[in-house]
Amino acid sequence: LTATKEHRVPLATAESRGRRADESMPAAPSPPPRPVLVKRKTITSEAFNFGPASMEESEWVFGAARPGGPQSDGECKIQAVDAEVVAWIDYARTLGVKHVVSLLKDEELAQYASPGYATLMRSAGFTVTTTELTDTDAIKGALTAARKAGEKLLFHCVGGEHRTGNALAYALTQRGLAADVACETVNGASKSLGVSRHADAKRVSLMRD
Repeated sequence: LTATKEHRVPLATAESRGRRADESMPAAPSPPPRPVLVKRKTITSEAFNFGPASMEESEWVFGAARPGGPQSDGECKIQAVDAEVVAWIDYARTLGVKHVVSLLKDEELAQYASPGYATLMRSAGFTVTTTELTDTDAIKGALTAARKAGEKLLFHCVGGEHRTGNALAYALTQRGLAADVACETVNGASKSLGVSRHADAKRVSLMRD
């Protein structure tokens, strides 16, 4: 028998396989760039406890602490030239607020120096309503006027928390939300934005009745 000589073909190395594949196959296309998520700009300022009633893009009702800040010793009157008052007015103007609804009590309004709170705010260019939380007719009237004009409205009490929170929730009930849902919306937005609101569903329900 004649022995046949075995002929072995050397196996390609991983490196050579990869090189030949690169040479024979077109390069895979680069993946498309991932979209960049941009957070929406929110109208808020912790300095004035200023923020919207909800997280809706089209929200036009806002709340804040009063101009001049929540602190007052009762003797030193809040002046129109006070830095906190000027900054509050400038901030509200910059954001397009046209209507201001004060929920301050008479003794809190009395803490403003002559010519008084209402004159101060009107001279700054705002349409002003001074009322209390129990006067829902006045609140509803201010909301209606601002809505028809297509303008932004701001509620404030002293600190911008309880009365203001309830007024904001009441405003949302005028759009058809139940009192508890409106309060959850206001309080939830405040937490997201780093401001402080304490809307109470029982109180807002009484305002609706």
